[in-house]
Amino acid sequence: MTFRDIQKIHRFEALAFLALTFVTAQLEASQNFYTADFSSPLNQPGLPPATGMGQQTPSRIVFGNPTVVSSFGHLTNQPLLFTALNYQQIQFDLGNGVPDYFVDFDFETRNLNPSLFAFVILFDTPSVENFYLHGNGYIGVPPANSPYLPGWSDGDLHHMHIGVNLGTGSWLFQLDNRAAVTGPFFSDSGDVFSMRMNLSAWKAFTPDDPTVQVAIDNVIIGTSVPEPSSVAITSLFCGALTVRSLIRKKRGT
Repeated sequence: MTFRDIQKIHRFEALAFLALTFVTAQLEASQNFYTADFSSPLNQPGLPPATGMGQQTPSRIVFGNPTVVSSFGHLTNQPLLFTALNYQQIQFDLGNGVPDYFVDFDFETRNLNPSLFAFVILFDTPSVENFYLHGNGYIGVPPANSPYLPGWSDGDLHHMHIGVNLGTGSWLFQLDNRAAVTGPFFSDSGDVFSMRMNLSAWKAFTPDDPTVQVAIDNVIIGTSVPEPSSVAITSLFCGALTVRSLIRKKRGT
């Protein structure tokens, strides 16, 4: 084997190593179906959020008139505001056939705790699994008879993470930097067809109260499963590494 052949092999090995590093980083990343931050130019303060325009927007407004605002408390970059006027609800279509889903978002409430209203995150399977901020000051999780979780505080910035694993039939819930909590999750279909966010009264015949408000921002919905393209790239470079191994064997190293 000539010196030039050895140089070529070393260059190939270096490129293969860099490629493998890139692919590993890709595989460690999750796949996001939505990254909605209600920012301009898609959204404008004082108007309902843009919908049905891909990954950056909710799929639709189901009820009411949730409104993009310039700021709300600690959320200063055009959050989406729900007000306790009948029902206000948005929906994100899913049904991606993946084994797990997660949702992350920032939120701040005003006059929700305490109140006769609740802010609910609904997972449609198509039967509904609910996680909710209840006006009595606690956090509710599925199933309906589960112990309540400690509540949250009005006027403070919070972050909520919910993960559901369809394979194990379980959920994971975390608020801010608290310890994560887990419980059972049931899906009729083995999938989640949509996820909704809703503000409405938890007690029948409750009159509207426009002072009860919930603002959300930086909504990310996705899965731990990597992008299909990452899997394809992995196969390609695994093949390249196999070729490298054969070359090394051929030169006796």
